[in-house]
Amino acid sequence: MERLTKNRERVREVLFSSEHPLTAYDISKECPEMSLTTIYRALDYLVRKGQVKSFTFNQYTYFLPSERHEDFFLCTSCGKFFQLECLAGSYEQNLRERGMIPSDHLILITGLCNECNEKLRVRI
Repeated sequence: MERLTKNRERVREVLFSSEHPLTAYDISKECPEMSLTTIYRALDYLVRKGQVKSFTFNQYTYFLPSERHEDFFLCTSCGKFFQLECLAGSYEQNLRERGMIPSDHLILITGLCNECNEKLRVRI
């Protein structure tokens, strides 16, 4: 029988305390005592138990708590995430009007954040 070990609990704590999705490498910075293999095993367990969900973008897999229904902007230059006010409400209403029932969502918008955009403008 699988159980929530100390390592799994620690990975869960790091994810649930973060304001944005994290990669296994991000988690390893918060848990330097754990190997990446241990972190990936903990993440696999948490995904299988439905506590964590994941998505892949540009060859990186990001993890976040399953209970979160948030929308994000990801700067493609610096890699920072910015939480957005919920955009899904209008989409969910549109889907319901079409007879579709959404169970989950993840909206990820990519581009340049203000800081990177300003740096780019200075160089031009």
